[in-house]
Amino acid sequence: MVELLNNSKYLIIARNEYHSLVYSLKDTKPFLDFSLITPSQTYDIFNFKVKKEAITYLLKKEKDDYLSIKSKLKLINIADLNKDKELLSLYKELKENNLIEEDELFKYSLFDTEILIVEEKENYELNSFLDRNNIKYKHISLDSLGIKKNNNELKPLLFDSKLHQYLFIFSDIRKKIIKDKVNPNNISILSNDESDLYYLNLCSSLFNIDVDITTLSPLRSNSDISEFISTSFNNKEFDISDIKNEYLIEIFNKYELNELKDFSFAYLNLLEIIQEYKIKYENKKGIKVTDSFNITSDIVYITNFQYDVFYKNYQNTTSYKESDLLNLGLNPSYIKTKLDSIFKYNYLVYSSVIHLSRTISSSSEKIYDSNYIEEELLPIYEKATYNYDGLYTTSSKELVLSLLKDKAAKPSDDIYKSYSNKYLRIPTSIYQKEISKKHPASASMLKSYFSCKYKYYIENILQPDTLEYDKSSALLGTLIHHIFESSYEDFDGLVEEIDFDSIYNSALNKILKDNVLDEYTKELFDLSKRYIQVSYISALRQKKFNPSISQNKDEIEYGFEFNLDKSPFYLKGSIDKIVRINKASNNYYAIIDYKTTKYDYFDFQLVPFGGSLQLPIYYLGLKQDSKFLNLNFGGFFIHNIFSKKIIKSDKLDLDNYYNRLSGLYLYSLDFVSAFDKSSLSESGNKIIGKNNKNFMDIKNHFSEGESISKTIIYTFDDLISDTKKSILNSINGIINNDFSISPKTKDNPDYAPCRYCNNKDICYRRYDDIVLLKPLIEKKFGQVLEEEEV
Repeated sequence: MVELLNNSKYLIIARNEYHSLVYSLKDTKPFLDFSLITPSQTYDIFNFKVKKEAITYLLKKEKDDYLSIKSKLKLINIADLNKDKELLSLYKELKENNLIEEDELFKYSLFDTEILIVEEKENYELNSFLDRNNIKYKHISLDSLGIKKNNNELKPLLFDSKLHQYLFIFSDIRKKIIKDKVNPNNISILSNDESDLYYLNLCSSLFNIDVDITTLSPLRSNSDISEFISTSFNNKEFDISDIKNEYLIEIFNKYELNELKDFSFAYLNLLEIIQEYKIKYENKKGIKVTDSFNITSDIVYITNFQYDVFYKNYQNTTSYKESDLLNLGLNPSYIKTKLDSIFKYNYLVYSSVIHLSRTISSSSEKIYDSNYIEEELLPIYEKATYNYDGLYTTSSKELVLSLLKDKAAKPSDDIYKSYSNKYLRIPTSIYQKEISKKHPASASMLKSYFSCKYKYYIENILQPDTLEYDKSSALLGTLIHHIFESSYEDFDGLVEEIDFDSIYNSALNKILKDNVLDEYTKELFDLSKRYIQVSYISALRQKKFNPSISQNKDEIEYGFEFNLDKSPFYLKGSIDKIVRINKASNNYYAIIDYKTTKYDYFDFQLVPFGGSLQLPIYYLGLKQDSKFLNLNFGGFFIHNIFSKKIIKSDKLDLDNYYNRLSGLYLYSLDFVSAFDKSSLSESGNKIIGKNNKNFMDIKNHFSEGESISKTIIYTFDDLISDTKKSILNSINGIINNDFSISPKTKDNPDYAPCRYCNNKDICYRRYDDIVLLKPLIEKKFGQVLEEEEV
């Protein structure tokens, strides 16, 4: 036991993760006089610190690249410079150019100060450094300071999937918050895998538990950066006058790459620097999700308890051999591994860890923790799936029950894989679907049939009871549609002064006339209100910028019915909104359909195969309506109400959020100048495509005999012709009872509609049942346009 005295001065060296524990000594000895620094700060304080400008200085010499320079600068204030001529020469050069900073004042303040080093006895680098500088010190342990251990006796849990793992963890967290009255601010989830973000967000929603997630996004992935890099490479020079990205401006201000003589050298260094830059996104609300091993009083859930994730196995990435590193007074890789192992042991012993778990690796049938653990030790793990003691919400309970049903339905992989699910066509003598004037088809019916014929059969013919969760989502969609019915009506005053509460309550009352809301639906409405408000006010704001758009009250939720080219088949539906365009030479109208998810978009390449028919069907419906015979068609659009940008926008600060309508529009200066002035050049005589404030997405348009896309020859007449053929093909499939298992996706089987389907445990589809549309699209169009292109 080390007794620290109140009348003595101490400098305690400890890695940052131990600091909260060391500060806890003040609880028992508030007058204890000590300063606390990390090992890395020790080198800067006792030796010297390299100024930030050193990298810029060395880059201008164009001798070493950014990564080599950074590596050398990291070594020179730690290594024994007398053992390496190159490092010693670098040190002298930096000192001559005033790029070395020494803290003599701090050294003087250490007079009569005892130096204590916590849990670093094995740190050869630190010990060697202090010995070379004749600095006296003493090693101590956390235990010797009287810091109490938590005595956790945990058996690691092994899960067969991340979904099962996170359902288990969140059900336990919910129980702790609600039943055990634990403060959510005192709970942490230790997560070291970016792929966990999906499950964190999913379970946050399922269990109604907010999570504080800080994510890092590579700067290289930013479109502005990519465009700048590409332009610079093509022009063989940097044009920094046009840089708008703050991170890129920071890089050029700091490293002055544009002043380097050799562009190739500067360009390669820019790529290296950008590779290291990360953009941080923070959401400071809810239980903490962290990848930091700081030892705090938090209750901790460890989600990746395995080697090279929890325990680190270091490798030597320097240009020096392990023996050379020892000679220079530096830690070789095996010492770094040992130091990490000691720290991770202390992390488990002194932290409030209540849960250790990991998922089974999918890369091997055998489950190894590391190369050093024999398979016989695997019984230390406990296989787990569901937390039967946890606390679940209604929606999370439904998910768990469906997973249990799935598991029970496939008792072994052999049985599951060999099961034949090829669905035979139902004889028309047993079932016959009528599609006529009395029983018309609809766009939603055809959309469901396109998505998967068997799913259509389950939902429209068998018609099982709908889950409460599905009903809640449908009601939310109805609520949003009621709210947006009035978004183009005239209004007075500032957009920001709109009384959204009264508009929201009016729409809610329409819902309550015919529905009784359960607690889950009420909570869903409450959570969504703020996002709807941001989008709604932004739509009104957009109306203010486009005053030529108007609407008739009887053209909201506008019903239509028509006969398809004198066939026996009829279609009917309801269009969310038809808008009129004033102040143009011609009388135009446009169709708008609201979608409450970001995944719905119009894709003309799917039309020949039965997809994306809704908007063209609306167009066909109005073409046969006498009210629109003498009007010019301006376009049909989808308005996605929810988007990622809404979440980032403040309630009334909407400068970074713009409603965008996507679809097809008439490529006419007369129409665009009245419908969306922001899509025009400053002179107003040209339609432009690089303004992110456009009301409509202007990538795809139509005009007489012209192609819809810049890269594919396909006209609006072709689109309407294919729409009619696809309608007939789908209707004939339905009336002839073709309900094969055939989920469709463009090219990625993981994005097939099955992942959201409630009927997975009925159909047992096989992997090869998925219909990939990419080869069909390529055959017809020559190329597949991605979502953002269409």
